[in-house]
Amino acid sequence: MGSGIAKNIKALYPEMFHSYRGRCQKGMFRPGDFFIYRTDTHGPKWVLNLATQDRYGGGGPHASTDFIRQSLTGALSALQHVKKAESVKVGLPAIGAGLGGLSWEDTEPIYTEIAEMFPEVTLVVFRDYIRSHCPTEIL
Repeated sequence: MGSGIAKNIKALYPEMFHSYRGRCQKGMFRPGDFFIYRTDTHGPKWVLNLATQDRYGGGGPHASTDFIRQSLTGALSALQHVKKAESVKVGLPAIGAGLGGLSWEDTEPIYTEIAEMFPEVTLVVFRDYIRSHCPTEIL
């Protein structure tokens, strides 16, 4: 959580980051995993933490389309179960594209596939994350 949108989320939700870091240190958050954090900071929200990379830093792609698919599918399924009959709207950056080393062309079909798997979930993917232009209700 040292760059991109993750860095901003870390600053907004420090308690969530402590939980994330603890899970990582204990080996409880591995590629393909997810965990959902409920917060009332800045209004009620569910923050989805997705493990989509096998390592961070250095050159080359670290994100995996399999990890993206596995973690996002699991998180949406769990979130849908928790929220029950409520409508679910999820906003996320183009995870894996850019800093993760993959391209939009690599990741876009995954979002289309997952959106078709969860027709009752509104999935909004922001291709280009620019902090100053990100709606505050998303963060």
